[in-house]
Amino acid sequence: MPDIQNLISMANEIKGRYANFSVSEVNDHCLRLAVFTGEYDWHVHPESDELFIILEGEFVHRF
Repeated sequence: MPDIQNLISMANEIKGRYANFSVSEVNDHCLRLAVFTGEYDWHVHPESDELFIILEGEFVHRF
């Protein structure tokens, strides 16, 4: 069983405007933590899904 990780503590350690790093592997998928201030640039992953979990702040997603 993987170690339990506190994502909020990890995010609070980030001092810059943007950081994105791998937190864990789940089956054949990579779980990443992105911490940023301001707008997140639109991008697409045609071969995979993307999941957003908001730990703090506000998230507006436009299609």
